[in-house]
Amino acid sequence: MFDTVFNPKERWKSLSRATDLLYVTALKKAGKYQEFEDQLKIILSTEDQKMLELIGLDEIIKKAQKAGKKKE
Repeated sequence: MFDTVFNPKERWKSLSRATDLLYVTALKKAGKYQEFEDQLKIILSTEDQKMLELIGLDEIIKKAQKAGKKKE
């Protein structure tokens, strides 16, 4: 819990995706999903790609940190 409050940068990725999915669900319940379907697909696919890039970046940073610790 402490990390969630004081280190939110680690959780923003999953929370951002959850927000997107909740919005899509709300549009479906309101019967408005079809109206915005194309735009939502573009947004979600763009965010998916950015998420993959960030995951890759996180792995690179972790490997660099481990390599730095080994040299110490």
